[in-house]
Amino acid sequence: MPKDVVVTVRVADAEEYRIRSTNANGIATVRKLMAGEATPLIPNGRVVRGDADANVGHPWHIDPALVERADTNTEV
Repeated sequence: MPKDVVVTVRVADAEEYRIRSTNANGIATVRKLMAGEATPLIPNGRVVRGDADANVGHPWHIDPALVERADTNTEV
């Protein structure tokens, strides 16, 4: 099992960003998505300013240890 995975997310066919996941649940979800299995699709997690990590070109990234997926979300 890899220590981490990086996925590219496309938003409205216009913008892309990348998320590194280092937690077991995040990695398992990515594997399910790649296998075509049903799983929540919306990436969710704590946004961190500074070092872009895998999200090159952006001044932020999602904390790799806290990445989750959701079926729905609410903007707060």
